[in-house]
Amino acid sequence: MNKNDVFSFFTSIIATSFYFSIVFSLLSSSNFLVYMRNFLVFNFSAVLAPTLGIVWLWSGKKSDLNVSDRKTRQSIYYLALFGSFLGLVCFYFLNERLMFLVSESYFLTLIVFAFINMKWRISLHTAGFTLPITALTFALGPVALPLHLLVLPVMWQRVKSKAHTAAQAVMGSVLAGLITCFVFYFL
Repeated sequence: MNKNDVFSFFTSIIATSFYFSIVFSLLSSSNFLVYMRNFLVFNFSAVLAPTLGIVWLWSGKKSDLNVSDRKTRQSIYYLALFGSFLGLVCFYFLNERLMFLVSESYFLTLIVFAFINMKWRISLHTAGFTLPITALTFALGPVALPLHLLVLPVMWQRVKSKAHTAAQAVMGSVLAGLITCFVFYFL
């Protein structure tokens, strides 16, 4: 693995889902058992499902870790949608509003990106940073707004490594932010 691959791995939507699951689980409850439950449910739904698909494709040498082939990537979207939907349902029945809204943001973003992916590449890496930071801004208020600057190095790396064009990197971020705003404002 070269340094671009390492950076790409640690800034993937799967990795950022894991990082932010810690934050959102802490924000949702001060009770340790509830925190652990939320952490485990979110990681099962947002991290484990797509990871299993990528590992399966990669181990069979059907894809690289970035799942660069657009057609191959579609199967990962389906796994991620399934996992995301399970998380959404669990958090609905557990009456965990913040975790539900975050899961719903992931679910709707994945649906939109899966459709876009049929015709055009769009950056899930930049979406993976923008979505949880936008949700965090709704949870904590304007104090979290500067965190949006964290997406800039991710955009730069995706374009520099030729994984995406600048338009694809920017659109991934903008669209994920807009979908998350929609979820937190209207749902």
